[in-house]
Amino acid sequence: MNFTDKLNLLMQKKNIRISDLSRGSGIPYTTIDGFYKKGYSNIKLSTLKQLSEYFDVSIDYLVYDDYPKDADTSDDEENDLLMKYRSLDDMGKKAVCAVADEHYNRVMNPPLGQEEDFISIPYFEDKAAAGSGYMLDDGRCEMMKVVRSRKTERADFIVTVSGASMEPEFFDGDNVLVHAQPDVYIGEIGIFVVNGNGYIKQKGKNRLISVNRKYKDIFIGEYDNIYCAGKVVGKLDDDEIAN
Repeated sequence: MNFTDKLNLLMQKKNIRISDLSRGSGIPYTTIDGFYKKGYSNIKLSTLKQLSEYFDVSIDYLVYDDYPKDADTSDDEENDLLMKYRSLDDMGKKAVCAVADEHYNRVMNPPLGQEEDFISIPYFEDKAAAGSGYMLDDGRCEMMKVVRSRKTERADFIVTVSGASMEPEFFDGDNVLVHAQPDVYIGEIGIFVVNGNGYIKQKGKNRLISVNRKYKDIFIGEYDNIYCAGKVVGKLDDDEIAN
């Protein structure tokens, strides 16, 4: 995990944006924005100290991408995993717990003759709206058994599309596969939560774009609370879902 990935996770944990970080830490906005454009090779020690004090983490954590490969990193890996888990929203924590339970049961109680052609992926019953938005964070998470493929193995969770604003890319009722990540590039389609409401939209520069031009885009204001839950990596056909 590189420097900007860690910075994104720490800001998500505090539910803040760059402007909030700048005000709280005393680091100029342009300096923080430059981390994403130029990397962190020229960051001053004083700036790293400000970040470490603001987020209550060590400077070593901020600057080292990986732990030494020849060292016993079991405790470090567990601590890193715990830090990531604590930084997740409710939806992410439910997905992690569902996956952990699934693999725990698989290891502790392996069924005889289990087929290897299927995998189980967390599925959120609340829909990701291609319209007015649903309370995605409050969704109940279950496991959906699907055909194993390169496409489904990329997915961390599944949500169902509601509405027509993403047609013809995605239709109402489509089950979409989502790879959990803190952001997507402009032009990519992701699952976004805006002020608590879940959407499937294409990312624009200052808006979330509806592919179907009959529907309005969602413009992001200064005081809107928005984060990306993940990148849409495909959709499930009916015959890919196990009965």
